[in-house]
Amino acid sequence: MHAAEQERPDVAAARAAWKEAQPGLDPARLVFIDETGTSTAMARLRGRARRGHRVVGRVPWGHWKTMTFLAALRHDAITAPFVIDRAMTGAIFREYLRQCLVPTLAPGDIVVMDNLPAHKNAAVRQIIEAAGAELRYLPPYSPDLNRSCPRWWCRSAGSLQGLQRV
Repeated sequence: MHAAEQERPDVAAARAAWKEAQPGLDPARLVFIDETGTSTAMARLRGRARRGHRVVGRVPWGHWKTMTFLAALRHDAITAPFVIDRAMTGAIFREYLRQCLVPTLAPGDIVVMDNLPAHKNAAVRQIIEAAGAELRYLPPYSPDLNRSCPRWWCRSAGSLQGLQRV
């Protein structure tokens, strides 16, 4: 299922332009940034048990925690991994760029990220461009164009949800 907004003329045009430009990009220069998060509030609501047995699970009561994992995916490696025990904010993201991502960038790299509000401010562009790299945002409503998700982000998010088995 895709977002209905992908059919808006402005979004459709941005998606078409992105797809048209892709063949001209050097895969060795692409650096996809993405994050995934989990929360202790992601408790399973249903479960399976043998006939006659009750499913019992445990979740923290009133002590919810959120954890965010952020990394860069290149064509041949995962780089600049970062885990923080809270939700992503603009200030945390800028520090991630300075301390984790920038040391891994080379002049000419193309950093690609989604439109999360924490990613969209002038300081983000300045930090990346000061390292000699280029910043490109994915078109809005286009997670399917982020090459990092289909492989391991989605699997890791699914694995986190399935950690507790009865």
